Amino acid sequence: SVVNIVTGVFVDAAIEISKNDRTSLMQKQMRRNAQAAEQILELLIEIDSDRNGLITSEEFIAAMDRPEVDEFVQALEIDITEASTWFSALDSNGDGEVDVVEFVKGMSRLRGEAKSSDIQLLLMHVRQLARKVDMLSMEGLSSQRASVDVASYRMDCFSF
Repeated sequence: SVVNIVTGVFVDAAIEISKNDRTSLMQKQMRRNAQAAEQILELLIEIDSDRNGLITSEEFIAAMDRPEVDEFVQALEIDITEASTWFSALDSNGDGEVDVVEFVKGMSRLRGEAKSSDIQLLLMHVRQLARKVDMLSMEGLSSQRASVDVASYRMDCFSF
Protein backbone atom coordinates (compact mmCIF):
# COMPACT_ATOMS: atom_id res chain seq x y z
CA SER A 1 0.00 0.00 0.00
CA VAL A 2 2.94 2.37 0.60
CA VAL A 3 4.13 1.63 -2.94
CA ASN A 4 0.71 2.66 -4.29
CA ILE A 5 0.87 5.96 -2.39
CA VAL A 6 4.41 6.70 -3.63
CA THR A 7 3.37 5.79 -7.19
CA GLY A 8 0.35 8.07 -6.90
CA VAL A 9 2.55 10.97 -5.76
CA PHE A 10 4.90 10.46 -8.73
CA VAL A 11 1.98 10.23 -11.17
CA ASP A 12 0.45 13.42 -9.75
CA ALA A 13 3.81 15.20 -10.07
CA ALA A 14 4.20 13.99 -13.66
CA ILE A 15 0.71 15.23 -14.56
CA GLU A 16 1.43 18.67 -13.05
CA ILE A 17 4.72 18.91 -14.97
CA SER A 18 2.92 17.91 -18.15
CA LYS A 19 0.29 20.63 -17.65
CA ASN A 20 3.00 23.23 -17.09
CA ASP A 21 4.84 22.09 -20.22
CA ARG A 22 1.68 22.44 -22.33
CA THR A 23 0.99 25.89 -20.93
CA SER A 24 4.58 26.93 -21.56
CA LEU A 25 4.45 25.61 -25.13
CA MET A 26 1.20 27.47 -25.82
CA GLN A 27 2.65 30.69 -24.41
CA LYS A 28 5.78 30.34 -26.56
CA GLN A 29 3.65 29.75 -29.65
CA MET A 30 1.50 32.80 -28.86
CA ARG A 31 4.67 34.92 -28.48
CA ARG A 32 6.02 33.60 -31.80
CA ASN A 33 2.71 34.39 -33.52
CA ALA A 34 2.69 37.92 -32.06
CA GLN A 35 6.29 38.49 -33.20
CA ALA A 36 5.45 37.23 -36.68
CA ALA A 37 2.42 39.54 -36.86
CA GLU A 38 4.64 42.49 -35.86
CA GLN A 39 7.17 41.55 -38.56
CA ILE A 40 4.41 41.24 -41.15
CA LEU A 41 3.09 44.65 -40.11
CA GLU A 42 6.60 46.07 -40.59
CA LEU A 43 6.59 44.50 -44.06
CA LEU A 44 3.26 46.18 -44.84
CA ILE A 45 4.72 49.54 -43.86
CA GLU A 46 7.73 48.86 -46.10
CA ILE A 47 5.52 47.94 -49.08
CA ASP A 48 2.94 50.74 -48.65
CA SER A 49 4.79 53.39 -50.67
CA ASP A 50 2.06 56.06 -50.45
CA ARG A 51 1.54 55.41 -46.69
CA ASN A 52 -2.26 55.22 -46.89
CA GLY A 53 -2.52 51.91 -45.02
CA LEU A 54 -3.53 50.01 -48.16
CA ILE A 55 -1.40 48.08 -50.62
CA THR A 56 -2.27 48.02 -54.30
CA SER A 57 -1.17 45.35 -56.71
CA GLU A 58 1.32 47.78 -58.24
CA GLU A 59 2.86 48.57 -54.84
CA PHE A 60 3.07 44.87 -53.97
CA ILE A 61 4.70 43.83 -57.26
CA ALA A 62 7.16 46.74 -57.18
CA ALA A 63 8.10 45.96 -53.57
CA MET A 64 8.74 42.29 -54.32
CA ASP A 65 11.35 43.37 -56.88
CA ARG A 66 13.32 45.20 -54.19
CA PRO A 67 16.08 43.04 -52.64
CA GLU A 68 15.48 44.24 -49.06
CA VAL A 69 11.77 43.36 -49.25
CA ASP A 70 12.54 40.01 -50.84
CA GLU A 71 15.00 39.23 -48.01
CA PHE A 72 12.41 40.29 -45.42
CA VAL A 73 9.81 38.01 -46.99
CA GLN A 74 12.25 35.10 -47.11
CA ALA A 75 13.17 35.66 -43.45
CA LEU A 76 9.46 35.27 -42.64
CA GLU A 77 9.58 31.88 -44.45
CA ILE A 78 7.20 33.07 -47.16
CA ASP A 79 7.82 31.99 -50.74
CA ILE A 80 6.43 34.54 -53.15
CA THR A 81 7.48 33.57 -56.65
CA GLU A 82 4.67 35.25 -58.59
CA ALA A 83 3.81 38.51 -56.85
CA SER A 84 0.63 39.22 -58.82
CA THR A 85 -0.83 35.78 -58.03
CA TRP A 86 0.01 36.13 -54.34
CA PHE A 87 -1.51 39.61 -54.25
CA SER A 88 -4.78 38.16 -55.49
CA ALA A 89 -4.61 35.56 -52.72
CA LEU A 90 -4.09 38.31 -50.13
CA ASP A 91 -6.94 40.46 -51.47
CA SER A 92 -9.66 38.43 -49.78
CA ASN A 93 -12.52 40.84 -50.54
CA GLY A 94 -11.44 41.39 -54.17
CA ASP A 95 -11.43 45.20 -54.04
CA GLY A 96 -7.95 45.53 -55.58
CA GLU A 97 -6.39 46.74 -52.34
CA VAL A 98 -5.07 44.89 -49.31
CA ASP A 99 -5.66 46.48 -45.92
CA VAL A 100 -3.79 45.74 -42.70
CA VAL A 101 -6.11 42.92 -41.60
CA GLU A 102 -6.07 41.19 -45.00
CA PHE A 103 -2.30 41.55 -45.21
CA VAL A 104 -1.46 40.20 -41.75
CA LYS A 105 -3.96 37.31 -41.98
CA GLY A 106 -2.95 36.45 -45.54
CA MET A 107 0.79 36.60 -44.98
CA SER A 108 0.43 34.58 -41.78
CA ARG A 109 -1.30 31.84 -43.79
CA LEU A 110 1.53 31.88 -46.32
CA ARG A 111 4.28 31.38 -43.73
CA GLY A 112 6.19 28.12 -43.59
CA GLU A 113 5.52 24.80 -45.21
CA ALA A 114 2.09 23.40 -45.94
CA LYS A 115 0.91 20.97 -43.29
CA SER A 116 -0.69 17.68 -44.15
CA SER A 117 -3.98 18.95 -42.72
CA ASP A 118 -3.83 22.00 -45.04
CA ILE A 119 -3.35 19.77 -48.05
CA GLN A 120 -6.15 17.43 -46.98
CA LEU A 121 -8.58 20.34 -46.58
CA LEU A 122 -7.59 21.68 -49.99
CA LEU A 123 -8.13 18.26 -51.57
CA MET A 124 -11.55 18.00 -49.92
CA HIS A 125 -12.59 21.39 -51.33
CA VAL A 126 -11.27 20.48 -54.79
CA ARG A 127 -13.25 17.24 -54.72
CA GLN A 128 -16.41 19.13 -53.71
CA LEU A 129 -15.87 21.57 -56.55
CA ALA A 130 -15.23 18.72 -59.01
CA ARG A 131 -18.52 17.06 -57.94
CA LYS A 132 -20.38 20.33 -58.52
CA VAL A 133 -18.84 20.67 -61.98
CA ASP A 134 -19.78 17.06 -62.78
CA MET A 135 -23.36 17.67 -61.64
CA LEU A 136 -23.61 20.79 -63.78
CA SER A 137 -22.27 19.04 -66.85
CA MET A 138 -24.61 16.08 -66.33
CA GLU A 139 -27.58 18.43 -66.14
CA GLY A 140 -26.71 19.54 -69.65
CA LEU A 141 -26.32 23.21 -68.82
CA SER A 142 -24.62 25.41 -71.34
CA SER A 143 -20.90 25.85 -70.82
CA GLN A 144 -21.41 29.57 -70.20
CA ARG A 145 -23.88 28.95 -67.36
CA ALA A 146 -21.64 26.27 -65.83
CA SER A 147 -18.58 28.52 -65.87
CA VAL A 148 -20.54 31.31 -64.18
CA ASP A 149 -21.74 28.92 -61.45
CA VAL A 150 -18.25 27.53 -60.89
CA ALA A 151 -16.70 31.00 -60.82
CA SER A 152 -19.17 32.04 -58.15
CA TYR A 153 -17.92 29.26 -55.84
CA ARG A 154 -16.43 31.24 -52.95
CA MET A 155 -12.69 30.88 -52.46
CA ASP A 156 -12.85 31.70 -48.76
CA CYS A 157 -13.45 28.01 -48.12
CA PHE A 158 -9.69 27.69 -48.71
CA SER A 159 -8.71 29.87 -45.72
CA PHE A 160 -7.63 27.39 -43.13
